[in-house]
Amino acid sequence: AILNYKTAATDADVGPNGDNYDGIHHIGFKVDDLDDACEKLEGAKGRAITTREGLEAIAPGSPRNFEMKWSGPDDVVIDISHTGWLTSE
Repeated sequence: AILNYKTAATDADVGPNGDNYDGIHHIGFKVDDLDDACEKLEGAKGRAITTREGLEAIAPGSPRNFEMKWSGPDDVVIDISHTGWLTSE
């Protein structure tokens, strides 16, 4: 499918290519083990964009969403989450 999609310059996920970039700039994956996924991304020369700050504040049973942002190949922003996103379940 061809998507006709542009990202606003103020969007947090715009990536280093700017708001007029055509192509994949942001993709997310739900992972089983956050630590393992981080190690694999580091081993593949990924660069963490965000930290785990706030991970411990997620209360069991509450609406939850935790993600880390990484910079991957070609500066594509990669989100990883062990909790998933509210729209993914």
